[in-house]
Amino acid sequence: MANEKELIEKAILSIQEVYGVSRESVQRLMELTNGNEKVRFVSIKGYNSDKSLNTEVADQVVNINANYGNMLDKDALTLNNVVLKRDVEPLIATWDYEGKYDLNGVSVADFKKQVKEALEIALQELRNPKTGSRESNDIWLNKALAFNTNTLRLSVFGASISKTVKQEGVYKKVKSAPKTVAKQIIQKAVEPRTAQIRRFTMDNLSIMKMDGETLEIGGGQTEGVEIKA
Repeated sequence: MANEKELIEKAILSIQEVYGVSRESVQRLMELTNGNEKVRFVSIKGYNSDKSLNTEVADQVVNINANYGNMLDKDALTLNNVVLKRDVEPLIATWDYEGKYDLNGVSVADFKKQVKEALEIALQELRNPKTGSRESNDIWLNKALAFNTNTLRLSVFGASISKTVKQEGVYKKVKSAPKTVAKQIIQKAVEPRTAQIRRFTMDNLSIMKMDGETLEIGGGQTEGVEIKA
């Protein structure tokens, strides 16, 4: 089995080939996003949302120095203080069920009732999330960058702090269980900090440059990578 150093080397070579960039550029990107104080944010230009089947295009600014552990602790306190009747149930009445979901023939009234009945167990599961490990195709280059050997895409991990939509997307209605919708409504009510933490896949490494504490990535250039520190 390959060790961590060998896996990172494999990822670097793959990134060079897939994105058409030099080894020096990949290593510089790793250095800039490796938890140093110089870079706090990554701005991804022309980000495509998977949820919109890549029809939405936006500029995303991601905080790569967010303390995930602290955010989890604060979210746990927030969830423990939730009162469903006071904080969540008012949203059930106004939630856009028909606009967001494929109800599969169930009436809005019946689905709304099922969501309300699922609130208690949904809240308990949010308070006690499942933990465990599963097989992953990710190679982590540092705490902020991961390369997936299945999709052959590099992504940045962090908290979304702003989003500027450049092209509106079309979002397909999805089939969701009442408990899943109940969790979404609870999260909307409490706005957990960790809800902003996720992976942002980068399809374009054509140009990178520093702007203060922000590393800007993308922007439509095609002649290779230029990193200005």
